[in-house]
Amino acid sequence: MQLHWLSWIGIALIFAANGLYYVMAHDANKASPPDRRLPFWGGRSLFSVQVRHAELFPASRARLVMWLLAGSGFVCFLLGVLRRLPPYGH
Repeated sequence: MQLHWLSWIGIALIFAANGLYYVMAHDANKASPPDRRLPFWGGRSLFSVQVRHAELFPASRARLVMWLLAGSGFVCFLLGVLRRLPPYGH
């Protein structure tokens, strides 16, 4: 089954959200003392990065943008998949 173009947009939005997540994790670690840094690989969750970033940068809109990108990406991907199913699919 070939993906609908809307699914590809969804994938790109999710990749953008993932990239923003890593930027936020890097910024939080850069601004934290060594004993409060989050591990780069494994041992950290999405929410631990969000909480730490919110503590350090309360006025930042990056968290909202990341959730909007991820949510809209998921919706676009799902709509693209549904467009390929009968009775709408080709």
